Amino acid sequence: GEGYFGNPREFRHIWVISLDTPGNPKKVTDGPFDDREIDWSPDGKLIAFVSNRTGDDDNNDNSDIWTVSAEGGEVKKLTTNRGSDSAPRFSPDGKWIAYTGITEPNNLYNYRCLFIIPSAGGAPRRLGAELDREMSGLAWSGDGSAVFGLVADQARVHIDRFSLGDGKAATVLAGECRLDSLDLAREQGVFAFAREDNDHPAEVFTAATDGRGLVQRTFLNKEWLADLRLGRTEKILFKNRDGQSVDGFLLTPPDFDPGRTYPLLLKIHGGPQGADGHDFTPECQWYAANGFIVLRVNYRGSSDYGEAWMGAIRTRWYEKEFDDLMSAVDAAQTRLPVDPKRLYVTGVSYGGIMTNWIVTHTARFRAAVSERSTVDNFSSYGVDDCAYWYEKDFGLPYRKANFALYRKTSPITYIENVRTPILIMQCLEDHRCPLPQALQFYMGLKKLGQAEAELVLYPREPHGIRELSHQRDRLVRVVDWFTRHTN
Repeated sequence: GEGYFGNPREFRHIWVISLDTPGNPKKVTDGPFDDREIDWSPDGKLIAFVSNRTGDDDNNDNSDIWTVSAEGGEVKKLTTNRGSDSAPRFSPDGKWIAYTGITEPNNLYNYRCLFIIPSAGGAPRRLGAELDREMSGLAWSGDGSAVFGLVADQARVHIDRFSLGDGKAATVLAGECRLDSLDLAREQGVFAFAREDNDHPAEVFTAATDGRGLVQRTFLNKEWLADLRLGRTEKILFKNRDGQSVDGFLLTPPDFDPGRTYPLLLKIHGGPQGADGHDFTPECQWYAANGFIVLRVNYRGSSDYGEAWMGAIRTRWYEKEFDDLMSAVDAAQTRLPVDPKRLYVTGVSYGGIMTNWIVTHTARFRAAVSERSTVDNFSSYGVDDCAYWYEKDFGLPYRKANFALYRKTSPITYIENVRTPILIMQCLEDHRCPLPQALQFYMGLKKLGQAEAELVLYPREPHGIRELSHQRDRLVRVVDWFTRHTN
C-alpha cells in the first residue's frame, strides 16, 4: 500500500524509548531501509532485527538478520542467505539467535525453516531438517537447550520442540485445531497461545512445556456462542484426477436434514499458500446459516502438505487446482444430499482468481462471486505487488516465449466461454489485485453479453476489507446474489 514513492516515502526504523524519560526517544537505526521484527538480548545491550538492505527491495525478498547496539551505531549483518530470513529470538544466555529462513530467493513454494546462529556472528545451523513443514512462532526453552515453534501440518498447527543436541523435532502439543501467537514464560515453563478449532473462535490457553496441563484462560466468545446454532464441520478425503489424496472440509447448515437436498457453495481459499480446516470461520458459518452446504478444499498449491504439494502448480497456475476443486465437488455430491442444479462458487484473492478460472472453463455452477482478484497476468505485472512471483515462474513478460505463458494462465484469455452469472467485487485501494483487473473482466463480460455480470466497488479499502459497514454489505450481497440465482 505504499507504492514506489509515498508522500514522501517513509521508512520504518528502530527507536528506544526510556520509561524514565519517555519524551526523549532515541533513534538507533537509519537509512533508506525498513527495519522490523525486533528482539532484545537478555542483557539489554543488543537489538536483533530484520531488514532488506539490498537496495532493491521492490525486486527481491532477501531480508537478513541484523544486530545493533541499544545505544545506536553500526549495524551488524548476521545472515548471508539469499532468501528471506525473519523472526529473530535471542537465547536465554544471549549467545544464540533462533530465526526462520527460506533458502531460495523469491520462492513462494518454499517453507520457512528453523535456524540458529551465534549472536556474535558465525555459521547458521538448521534444526528440524527432517520436517517438510512451515515453522513460525519461535520461543526458547528456559535452559536454552531447545527452541519451541509452531508447525503447520495438514490444516492443523501444533507446537514442536527442537533440540539443540540432535537438531530433531518432537511434537509437544497437537490436536484437531490451530495454535497461534506462541509465547513462553521461561522460568515457569508455561506456554501461552491462542487456540481455535472448527467450533470455537480463538481464545487464550496455557500449557506446560511438556504439553500437559492445558487450560483455557479467556472466554471472550462464551456468551456469544451460547446464542448461536452453528453448522457442523466434517473432514473428507478424496482422490483427484491424478489419484492423489486431497483434504476437504464440509460444513452443513445448523438445521441439516439428510432427507432433503441443499445448495453447495464451493469456498476457495486464497494464497494459494494457505490452508482450510480445523479453524473457526464466521463467514462460512454465515453461509451455512443461510442454507448452504459449504465446501473448502486444500487443493494443490496449498500449504501444510509439503513443499512438493505446494510447488505442484509451478508454471501451470490454476490447472491442477481446478482439477482438485472439481474432484472435491464430485466427492461432496456423493457424500451429502447436494442439489446438482444449485452449485455456487466464490473466493477472495487467489480464490477469486480461481473463481474466474472456473467460470471460464466450465458452466457447472449456477452463479459465482469473484472478490479482489486478477484476470490478466500480463497487464497485472508491475501494477500489483507480486511481480517477482510472476517472474519466478514465467520469466519477464516482455519476451515472446514468456508472453505465451502469461496469456495461457490468464482467465481473461478464455472469457468468451463464460455463461455463469458472476458478481465481481473489488476494493479501490487494492494493490495486490488492482482495480483495472476487475474493470477489464466486467467490461469484457458486458461487451460479450453472454453472461450476467455485476460490479461492486468498495471505497477506501485495500486488499482486505476493514470497515464494518463494508464487511456486512459484502456478506449480505454474496448470499443475495446466490439466492437470486436459485432456478
